[in-house]
Amino acid sequence: MKEQMAARHGYLEYYWRNTDEDQPYKKALYMEYLPESDWIVTATSYSRDFTSMVDMDAIRSVVMHGTVGETGYSWIMDKEGNFVVHPYLKNPDDAEQFITKEEYTEIVDQIFERKDGLLRYRWPRNAGENTRGKIMYLKFLPDFDWVVGTSIERSELIGPTLTFILVDIGVIITVALLLSYFITNSNKVISRQIEQILSVLNAGRSGDLSSRIEFDEVDEKGPDELNTISRQINYFFSSLQSKTEELQNLNDSLEEIVDKRTKELMQTSERLIESEKQALTSRLVAGVAHEINTPLGVAVTAVSFAQETIEAFMERVDGVALSESDYRDLMKSVLDAASIAGKNLKRAGDLVTSFKSVSSEQLSLTKRDFVLNEIVDDVLISMNPMLKKKRIQTHLELSGIRLISYPGVFVHMLVNLITNTCNHGFANKDEGAISISAQEKDGQVVLVYRDDGSGIDPHVSETLFEPFVTTGRQKGNIGLGLNIVKNLVTEKLGGTIEAAAAPGGGAQFTIRFPQIAPETSNDGASTTSEIPSG
Repeated sequence: MKEQMAARHGYLEYYWRNTDEDQPYKKALYMEYLPESDWIVTATSYSRDFTSMVDMDAIRSVVMHGTVGETGYSWIMDKEGNFVVHPYLKNPDDAEQFITKEEYTEIVDQIFERKDGLLRYRWPRNAGENTRGKIMYLKFLPDFDWVVGTSIERSELIGPTLTFILVDIGVIITVALLLSYFITNSNKVISRQIEQILSVLNAGRSGDLSSRIEFDEVDEKGPDELNTISRQINYFFSSLQSKTEELQNLNDSLEEIVDKRTKELMQTSERLIESEKQALTSRLVAGVAHEINTPLGVAVTAVSFAQETIEAFMERVDGVALSESDYRDLMKSVLDAASIAGKNLKRAGDLVTSFKSVSSEQLSLTKRDFVLNEIVDDVLISMNPMLKKKRIQTHLELSGIRLISYPGVFVHMLVNLITNTCNHGFANKDEGAISISAQEKDGQVVLVYRDDGSGIDPHVSETLFEPFVTTGRQKGNIGLGLNIVKNLVTEKLGGTIEAAAAPGGGAQFTIRFPQIAPETSNDGASTTSEIPSG
């Protein structure tokens, strides 16, 4: 690996032993460096596998013509003792007609122990004859684990020694040149295939999945492993292209479905929000109606009492003379009844006025100049029936902050927050308190709404402002109140809202917004760029 990282490109040889082998075998690799990805793409094969690329007919012709005298001939043997080329023997078993198997094995061992140089041995000229002394000249070819040799009887060697040596060397040089040619050619084939592989991989990385590795007759002669890799890459890109097209088609159809479902959900959401607003208004109407009934009832009773007192007085006037004290008592009773009736009627009128103001602001999203605490007071008066039922006290810390904004947004926001407090924060409590404070600085207002109820359920704290999130679904709540609040604050006021646990327990909502609300496309009202003085 270190040699590969250092070289990055070219040819490299090494030895490798698999776990089921008793010794390492020579391997060869060819590598190309891909700088864009910092990859080294490698093709590797056992050196012995290159024999499949050698033109054995040419090798055999050279070896078979390398004869010396009457007894001399050349041959090639592989490391297993098999004959690659031999003029007389086709396989090791053929040697048993000349010598024993043990003698043959001993000669083979000596050949691969010596590998290069001269080796003496005994071999009969013909089957059944006595053995004769022979000598062989060996040359080892490490790239193929082959031994190329020339054998001749020693008795014949004395005369033509020089001829023997020259022919033998000629055979060896010719074989070496042929093998070198085939190795060079195989490197070219490997290099060409690797270049194609790199080209296809680069095209695929660029998004072109239609590129393929092409094969011709030269490529087919390359190492099987490299051909297998090339075919697998082609198959991979073909499958990837097919799956990509399927996913694109599926994505197109999903986009249509999502668009359709999104429109349906938006329509449903708008209907639910409108339904929630109507339900909230209905609850306000019911609460205010109940609240108005009390002062009106007291006023009716006082007026009835005054009427009865005056009728009794009139009867006495007709029959009996009245004293001054009787007259004064009568007037005091009538005045007291009128005072009681007047106070309660004024209270009922204030309730009606506040409710009309809140209802009007709810229905209107017009931008105008107003004072924040006036809107808060009107909302608290309208929400008083709900607050009184839960025995919730309210504490305000509001200065006369003037806004150019949307009072209807503040009405919706406060009504939803108070309703949320009553329904959830005080679901299991009989009394408590709500505080509302606001501060203005550099044109920004921070409004803090806080209650001392049961706090925010940790199961919904992360999704509190999302639509349809509620802990009171079994009570008929649909979970749109706080979602409406967030949308109003962000979209109409141009502000933000955060929820957290209040100090000492309960829930706290911090709302930040500009003193002058941003322009919107649907309010249709003229706006002022400055806060009016006074």
